[in-house]
Amino acid sequence: FYLKTTDPKKEEYRQKFLHLIKEHFKIKKSDCYKVPYGNGFLSAYRFTPEVPEGVYVMFGGFDSYIEELFPLAMVIKNAGYDVICFDGPGQGSTLEDYKIPMTYKWEEPVKAILDFFKVNDVTLFGMSLGGYLVLRAGAFESRIKRIIVDGILFDFYESIFKQFPDDLKAKLDQLIFDKNEKGTNILLEKMMHESLIVEWMLTQGMHVMGCTTPYEFANKVKLFTTKNISSKVKQDVL
Repeated sequence: FYLKTTDPKKEEYRQKFLHLIKEHFKIKKSDCYKVPYGNGFLSAYRFTPEVPEGVYVMFGGFDSYIEELFPLAMVIKNAGYDVICFDGPGQGSTLEDYKIPMTYKWEEPVKAILDFFKVNDVTLFGMSLGGYLVLRAGAFESRIKRIIVDGILFDFYESIFKQFPDDLKAKLDQLIFDKNEKGTNILLEKMMHESLIVEWMLTQGMHVMGCTTPYEFANKVKLFTTKNISSKVKQDVL
């Protein structure tokens, strides 16, 4: 399923994946929503039990499709909760169908979701990179009353580039600090040729973030940090 962005069969496999998983979980058309956002829409689903005890709003992370979370969403729904799950900017169908790149200001898509569904007292659940996104949204959106972080992601840049050898990581940090675009691109493109995981990470990362160069991508992911927003999070956090 995780094919290169340029693979001609990517869209074919994506549609097969969406069809099969919706069929497996018996997803009805009435469960599916398109939430206006920017120049396109956020892809969303809502699963509501007969007498809901509260509202969960869920999303994934860096390389996710919200359909991957259906198994978990159904467990929460069957436990008696109203579940809204969505692809935000840079995720799943929102990225592939509407070309909306990821933003670190996750309070913006969350606001669009809460406004659209008219919910005011929610538990916000973020997975993977969503561990940063959920805290960012909570810091600026008072309708979020509880936060579930799965897992904790303090700094996306450090998480991504931790796999580099120490000397190369130090060199990369200095190049970016010096705003050396050419040097950064040379270093990262060299690493892409030497490592399949780095090639995937940067190629997919540029696609998700709407970037044209590794340098631009590295600078964008630096914005995904809880350093300046953790003190603003007042909700209960699990």
